[in-house]
Amino acid sequence: MRFEEDGDVHIKIKDQMETLLNEISWNDDALYGQFHGEIKTEDAARLSHVIQLNLKLREEKLSGYVLALNDHWFGLSSWIRLARGKIDIKN
Repeated sequence: MRFEEDGDVHIKIKDQMETLLNEISWNDDALYGQFHGEIKTEDAARLSHVIQLNLKLREEKLSGYVLALNDHWFGLSSWIRLARGKIDIKN
């Protein structure tokens, strides 16, 4: 995840294409948004999905949940913690 001066947030997951975080909002040190990508777990890969973020800034780290949401409003969530240069994901 890269924050640009113009307000854009760029996201890249492993070997997937870099994309923009859409529908961004900040509220009480929480970042919300969604982007196109794939969470490549057996459950999430069954249907195409968008990825939603709900992250809160805590002690210079963003942490919260990532939700793979399909067209039928079924979601599969994972906890994520982001620090500069580090990622910690727990399913």
